[in-house]
Amino acid sequence: MFWLTKLSFANRGIAALASVAILVLGLFVIPLLKQDLLPPVDYPAISVVSVYPGAAPTQVEQDVTDPLEQSIQGMQNVQQVTSQSQEGASLITILYNDGTNLDAASQKLAARLNELQSALPGNVTPQLQIFNPADLPIITLSVTSTQDEAALGVALKQIVAPVLQDINGVSVVNVTGVREQIVTVELAVKKMQKKGVSLIQIQQVLAGDNVVVPAEEVDTNGQTLAVRVGNTFASLTDLERVIVAAGQGSAGPGHRYYEGTTRRYGCHLAKPALITA
Repeated sequence: MFWLTKLSFANRGIAALASVAILVLGLFVIPLLKQDLLPPVDYPAISVVSVYPGAAPTQVEQDVTDPLEQSIQGMQNVQQVTSQSQEGASLITILYNDGTNLDAASQKLAARLNELQSALPGNVTPQLQIFNPADLPIITLSVTSTQDEAALGVALKQIVAPVLQDINGVSVVNVTGVREQIVTVELAVKKMQKKGVSLIQIQQVLAGDNVVVPAEEVDTNGQTLAVRVGNTFASLTDLERVIVAAGQGSAGPGHRYYEGTTRRYGCHLAKPALITA
């Protein structure tokens, strides 16, 4: 560095001009630098989420979590595998070695899960999720109104959200905090035991009567229309009319092995909110 100092003293004018040029260049370049509140960081982790409706935690662990874990353990660049089994759902988190290409790793993992699909229960399809800080919402809008909360939620979803979605640069608009109605079914356990009806049987009947599936396609007037068959519950009356098991007796050709239905509300935010990402 001594020679640089000696050169600067010998050519003070040139050194001054060079300093000014560097300063001007810096003032021009700094505004062009990208700035992010959360810089793009690739976390070497992938989550496998599996929904197993109606299954107890032990059944979820035995039928879903354990087979998936055993299949994932031996994959390349996998550092650690952790899992959680809860009622109706399984969560497996796979931590990869630093520097692992997550796109390639997710493709290999998806292929492995497809191979294992036949060994899982028929109504379970694992889904992959990669956490990205850039996907977090950047704007949260709280909405208040004098109208009914359910009507407000419908207006936000059908009117406000599409308008925000059309704004250039907006990726996703989600409406949260709307109170949703939930129906609980109280079982007549003694009647079930007397008639030999199991809980799984009731679950299967209720689920089977509340599903719509694609059937065929119909060509009419040069257009192809999709035909869907099935039924969904639109009211408590529809639910109360479901026949769980056929039988003979005073109750008629069929018996319902639940005593009644009650309405309750799940957890909700104080005010509906629009989350924009």
